Amino acid sequence: MKNHKCTCPGRSDKIFCPKCSDLRMTILLKNGNDKLKYQRANGQLSNPVWYSHLKYNGKDAYKTAEKMVERVRKDPVYGSAANVLLFFANGNRNFPIKKVVL
Repeated sequence: MKNHKCTCPGRSDKIFCPKCSDLRMTILLKNGNDKLKYQRANGQLSNPVWYSHLKYNGKDAYKTAEKMVERVRKDPVYGSAANVLLFFANGNRNFPIKKVVL
C-alpha cells in the first residue's frame, strides 16, 4: 500500500503534493479565461493543474478522478470556467487515463 503522507521536505503536513500524489488533473479552460491561467517564469500562460489528495493514494484512480471532478464542479471560480479535465498518472504527461468534457 502506498504512503498517505508526503515524504518531500517541508510538505509533510500538506494534503496533496506534486510529487507524491497519484493523479494529476489539468483543467483546460474555456476561451476568455486567461486570467485564471498561471504565468510561468518565461511569461507563458499555463492551464491550472490540481493533484489528488494523498489520502486517496493506492485507491482506484477512476473513483479518485470522479471525486476530483466533483471538486471542480463545486469550485466557485473553476466550476463555470472549466471546459475539459484531463487526468494523468502523476509523472506521465503523454497519455491521459481519463478525459471529462464539462
